Amino acid sequence: MRKKGYHHRGLAGPKGPTESVDTPHQVRRSVVLLLSLVVACAAATAAHASQLIDRNANDVSLSVNDKGEALITYTAGGRVRHVLAWGAVNAIAPTPSRQQVAFHLDYAGGWGKYHRDYWKTFGGSCGAYDGPPLAWQVLACKAPDGSYGGTAVYGYRSTSSGAPLDTFGRNVYVDTFDSQYGPGWHRENSFLTHTGTGAFCYSFNPHGAHPAGKGLKYRATVEGPGVTPDVMWEGVSPGSYSRAADAQANTAIANLDDRQCKPN
Repeated sequence: MRKKGYHHRGLAGPKGPTESVDTPHQVRRSVVLLLSLVVACAAATAAHASQLIDRNANDVSLSVNDKGEALITYTAGGRVRHVLAWGAVNAIAPTPSRQQVAFHLDYAGGWGKYHRDYWKTFGGSCGAYDGPPLAWQVLACKAPDGSYGGTAVYGYRSTSSGAPLDTFGRNVYVDTFDSQYGPGWHRENSFLTHTGTGAFCYSFNPHGAHPAGKGLKYRATVEGPGVTPDVMWEGVSPGSYSRAADAQANTAIANLDDRQCKPN
């Protein structure tokens, strides 16, 4: 599979190739940052959401205000929780001199920030979200100053197995459907996007003890930079070999202008 849409570097080690998964492409700004909170709360994904708030959450609600704050209310562990989140507006482009942005989280519903039960008078709203489609969406709101944008995403340092060692690196998680791994979705591999370009390229060939993960469908998921949402691509198998289709794919790979992605 070769996919230009994920602008991300370097191969990483496989991440649970035989694991069955029923879950996981670029910088987005402002209100979209708030959306990943809900994904993190309510979806148990094979890849981490952009910023984890809690696990095994139910009855999730989200509200935002014109101060750049979000209030997430949910039930977990038998308790109703109110989490105030703020900051992390506009995920920054990769740079070796700074940390990526992250939300400030007040699990006391605003008591830590305002020294009162702020959640009781939060008074926010949840505007209809009209941005790009979101993977694993449970709830989404548009803040009063919402806008969207994009740029390449990649990191600078990683372990030999492909785990990012900075706040910018992102893994692409590739799944295959109805393949030699078995029926349904299974994890094929994961790898880092390429430093400098944010591109990646991948072929479904045997690797190590794992078979070629050729399936009827494929999907690739990547965590958003900073606290932006996870993004997912899904497509069907291209079918039997076609010289014309192969030439078209080679042109697309060459257009990536990435030295690590080489046409056939």
